[in-house]
Amino acid sequence: MSSQAMINIKTLAPHYPHDFSKLSATQWISLHMCLYRPLGDSPSFDPLFGPYISVLPRDFASHPVVWMVKQDLRQTGLDTQLLEHLPPTTLAALKKICSKFWDDWGAVCNTSRHMSPVPIDFRAMATLPRGSKKKGQLAFVSPRETVEEGEEILLCYGAHANRTLFVEYGFVNAIPDGAEDSDGYNGEVDVQDIVEELFAQKGPTGIWMKHVLEDNGYWGDWTLHASPQPAYPSFRLIAALRLYHLALSTENSNLTDKVIDHWQDTLLGRRDVISDENEVAWRATLRDICQAVGDRAGKSIDKLDGASEDGSSAGWFVWMKRNIWTLWREEQLVAAAVAASVAGGKQF
Repeated sequence: MSSQAMINIKTLAPHYPHDFSKLSATQWISLHMCLYRPLGDSPSFDPLFGPYISVLPRDFASHPVVWMVKQDLRQTGLDTQLLEHLPPTTLAALKKICSKFWDDWGAVCNTSRHMSPVPIDFRAMATLPRGSKKKGQLAFVSPRETVEEGEEILLCYGAHANRTLFVEYGFVNAIPDGAEDSDGYNGEVDVQDIVEELFAQKGPTGIWMKHVLEDNGYWGDWTLHASPQPAYPSFRLIAALRLYHLALSTENSNLTDKVIDHWQDTLLGRRDVISDENEVAWRATLRDICQAVGDRAGKSIDKLDGASEDGSSAGWFVWMKRNIWTLWREEQLVAAAVAASVAGGKQF
């Protein structure tokens, strides 16, 4: 990419007074982009980098990370109040993203003089065809089909859970009509908080189970899935619940590495189950988990529906409430579908 296409202190310096050289790269670039921030739907009037600045988001206020940052700065508003309505595992995921944001922001600020935002998209990560220039002048690789002004370009990605879309991108996919009966609905629910509480309630035995799961790489990432049908728990969740009931059926004094041999065999494919009794027990607990998820979602939807919208002038606020409603509704639907699979004796 041509050096003149990059926004940095070298390309900005000729257009600003000499005293601006005291600014860091982050300060200078931020100032320039703020000065030439587009108004409304109009393009940026920056003669240097207007086309690039024009394609950036105009406002980040609707992104959940912004709410979390405002909360960290002890600012309040209807947007920060939305955090109180998030599902627990969505809030936990958002906190991780926000922690990463602060780390990345610290790294950006520490670059001091060396930073260049560039107008580039994910297609630039694709391998260039053979014979293309890789060094020297800027090489432009275009598709065979032409794209007219005003046409939309659709980039296809693999499926992400709505929880992930919400915390990383600030939106969710709508739940299609009849989703609970569709094999194409990619509904997913994280039950980390509920399962962690199960272990915590068992005291020393729960601590032992946590160590075993961590040592074997099975702690966390416990999810329920709507498709492919029948709706099912992740194998990681099955593994955790199998160990949970294996430990509960064993005297504390006998909790040794030997006890988990059969459990580890199920991880390695040497055994299908630990025992028939263990299967009955963990499936019953899975049903209880689904019930807890569904009950919590129902109450949270009622609470969200009753939340005030007074005082919000932001056009995105009602839309974002709907996104949060969708997160809870997804938990309801997926939990009910998995519970139905358990009740129907489906094998996972």
